[in-house]
Amino acid sequence: MKKLLMIIVVLGIGFIGYTYASTPASGDTQGGIHIEIVDQEGVMVIDDYYDFEEETSLYDTLQDNYTIGCADSIYNLDLTCEYKALNNHMILSVEAVETDWWNSFLEITVDGVKSQYGADSILLKDDTTYRLTYTSLGGDES
Repeated sequence: MKKLLMIIVVLGIGFIGYTYASTPASGDTQGGIHIEIVDQEGVMVIDDYYDFEEETSLYDTLQDNYTIGCADSIYNLDLTCEYKALNNHMILSVEAVETDWWNSFLEITVDGVKSQYGADSILLKDDTTYRLTYTSLGGDES
């Protein structure tokens, strides 16, 4: 009986943790945002401002305004972005800034703070800067 109770408690905690981690924070319903994209040389290649008029995600805004590529189920670049892992697209490229997942990735910061969420779970907030920075893991990127 104790074993069954322990299993139920562990499953309950796991479910609550998953639900919390996959629930996006609330966003604003209108406003303006700043999007910055930084390449592997540290050069800001995109520095744009957008207005939004409904609650939307960072992913949707990127997809609507840029050519983006996402990881497929085996982490290859897929320009259709059909595959989602844990309810999020894994963005590998924005315009000419392309990562390979294994040795580099696009780090998302929101007003200079590293995001704990993927682009699908980041709902836009008025007067906020979203930066995606090419980040090397120090591997062979050839």
